[in-house]
Amino acid sequence: MGTGATCFALVIVATTGACQGAEAPVWGSFSSAAYRYSIQYPASWYPFTGGGQRTPGNLDILNFPPSERVEGVVLSEGGAEITVMPAPHGGSGIEGWIEERTKGAGRIQRRPLTPGAGAGEGCSGAEEVIWDYEVGPNSYQTITDIFCQTRRGPFLVTLTNWKSDPDAEKYREFARRMAISLHVW
Repeated sequence: MGTGATCFALVIVATTGACQGAEAPVWGSFSSAAYRYSIQYPASWYPFTGGGQRTPGNLDILNFPPSERVEGVVLSEGGAEITVMPAPHGGSGIEGWIEERTKGAGRIQRRPLTPGAGAGEGCSGAEEVIWDYEVGPNSYQTITDIFCQTRRGPFLVTLTNWKSDPDAEKYREFARRMAISLHVW
């Protein structure tokens, strides 16, 4: 592993941006009995259970205390959110899901990701799709969707952060690591 991977592993202190002298982050584990999956996540992030739109059984975490969220926007400046969910029932597979989520998006980047070592119980194939979403006049969030194909169907790990966030790539590394850790039963 090069120094980039070391910095990625140390980013949980995301607001400082410092990589030297910091300790590796601790990872927690989340299990959903409702959707029969488990996943690892940065333990210093905060569960987000408010907002009315949240679905029980899905993991939804913030890199800042939920009490600091901006009403109606959720993300504070420098904030990031990662959610994990199975595909909606009756979906048209990963391609259809990508099309539905990115409809009307300005910039779209796509690339395949290599599945993790436990691919038999987790992601057997994954695709990363990065796109921008306008939340207000000249105000954009970047969405990084990682679509994982599992033996129980597709799952989605979504990172949302402000487009101008200098830590966006660090957050993406967290989302990738989470996707690789996905296990279904």
